[in-house]
Amino acid sequence: MEFYIWKLKLFTCWSSVPLTLCKCCETTVQDDIDNSELSMLPRISLGIHIGHDRGAALVREGELVAQMSEERLDRIKHSNSPKLPYKSIRAVLKIAGTTPDRLGSIGLSYTNVVIADIIDQLSDEIREFLNLPDVPIYGIGHHDCHAWSAYYTSDFNNALILVADGAGDIIDNKLESESLYVGKKNHLKLVERRLQDFGNSRIDRRNSFNLTYMSEVDRVKQISLGRKYEQFTYLIGFGHGHAGKTMALASYADPLFKKSVEPFNGLDFSLTFDDGLVEIDKLWRKSGEPWHRFIHHNSQQIAAAGQYMLEAYALQLVKKILLRRQNKNLCAAGGLFLNCQLNQRILKDTKVSKLHVIPSAGDDGQCVGAALAAFAQEYVFPNRNSSALPYLGKSYSDREIEKSINHFKLRAKYLKDETLTKQLARDIAGGLVIGFLRGRSEIGPRALCHRSILADPRRKNITKKLNLLKRRELFRPFAPVVVSEAQFTYFDLAQDSPYMLLAAEVRPEYRKKLPGITHIDSTARVQSVAKNAEPFVYGLLKAFESETGFPVLINTSFNIAGDPMVEAPHDAIVTFLNSEIDILVMENYYIKKRKRPAVKKSE
Repeated sequence: MEFYIWKLKLFTCWSSVPLTLCKCCETTVQDDIDNSELSMLPRISLGIHIGHDRGAALVREGELVAQMSEERLDRIKHSNSPKLPYKSIRAVLKIAGTTPDRLGSIGLSYTNVVIADIIDQLSDEIREFLNLPDVPIYGIGHHDCHAWSAYYTSDFNNALILVADGAGDIIDNKLESESLYVGKKNHLKLVERRLQDFGNSRIDRRNSFNLTYMSEVDRVKQISLGRKYEQFTYLIGFGHGHAGKTMALASYADPLFKKSVEPFNGLDFSLTFDDGLVEIDKLWRKSGEPWHRFIHHNSQQIAAAGQYMLEAYALQLVKKILLRRQNKNLCAAGGLFLNCQLNQRILKDTKVSKLHVIPSAGDDGQCVGAALAAFAQEYVFPNRNSSALPYLGKSYSDREIEKSINHFKLRAKYLKDETLTKQLARDIAGGLVIGFLRGRSEIGPRALCHRSILADPRRKNITKKLNLLKRRELFRPFAPVVVSEAQFTYFDLAQDSPYMLLAAEVRPEYRKKLPGITHIDSTARVQSVAKNAEPFVYGLLKAFESETGFPVLINTSFNIAGDPMVEAPHDAIVTFLNSEIDILVMENYYIKKRKRPAVKKSE
């Protein structure tokens, strides 16, 4: 099976020895290419994603060096637009210390399109914006981008790569649903693909998730695992991008029903628009309740049923592909794999040896795959490792931080690292909540202690306090950050968990001692921190251990509900002043809350 990269209207076929272009192509990328021949060229590739969660990434000399989501800069959650992500393009160029004229190639991804049909039109706009009339621009398929982002940020020499999301690009008048790739050294090959049908309505309209509104034609159409989970999310009453709420709510009850899954082999399974909805409709009619009351009274059970269905299909799928492909390393990308419960089940209940999920598993990781693929197409294979993860965004100088502090007329202390960690450990142990901005921002939707709110996990009411502070639903849990050598002591993990993508059980002896990070089902989404990777955060955890006996803190994203995570010092100060956060730390600047009127985001 083949997959395609489009450069303007030139058809480029990737052969059965992937990444070596076949004879129908104009040029050939050789595994043993003489790098001296390319020494005079600017070996830099830009990746761009358009649509929801748009953004940009940059690969230089084979290394992933920068990524930025547009939402961090335009301050619009999920930043959904058909326009180029101008702000993030400028940002990654600045982060990398380069200019547009140094770009040697550009990779572009979209969603729900035939990428070959749109590349001409968008190339004109990109070239005009960057003032690069001759730069090669490659259209990269949606699922191909996910596969590149997952495999090339892993440490595997060979692996299976599973892509599963709501929907990818259009192929044969259908949409990508789930795709399986095989990675061997630098070679990446598509081996299986499942397609889904177009519905007659957008997924967020009742015609797509409520059986009563759904046409007979739509009911029997095929749907992706990601969109099936979205159906349950919308049915409960949550909106776009809120699948994490469904995952959290699912832990509060047993499934309303347990959908049986017929045996299947690989990606040849059937999943229709009405699967699961038929069962809900029958139970509603039997209840005698008005529909809205039935949904409200059973929202937890419906969420649990959706989680059960997702896991039943996904686990069988993983088991089958492992058996057929005889490979126990698994890379995963696509929004489905932001589901921490599912990821943990994959490790616990299948024969996967190691699982790698890129932190930006959703469409905010598309630009990463586009940049990597464009680099391989234009030059040689990029380097394949996880060393760049997860801090690929911007950092801010003392001068920039001081400028924001002075703008808001705040008082700040500048503390040395050791003094600051000890002070923060005492503050947190005393019940204070910390807003924390330090270093380069993290990729993906999960805060990884560079744009975080930190608090004491020992306090019984801290979950309610933080949810009120963040203006979130009270059922939503909070995650722990822990020193890496203690993660297996506190949590029943099957492997290291550095990116908060595994929901492991808190070991029984610590559940009552650490109620702030223990969800209703006794799980926690773990982030582990190694001393050599994050010395300051590691030092803070050890200082907190000296104060309390536990090298564990609550770590949640530095934002208020509906806002993206803070990016710049200005964003951090606005959130700090408009919330009940007690202390703000930006690099080594320490600011205590003073009572003052709220400020507008535009100030």
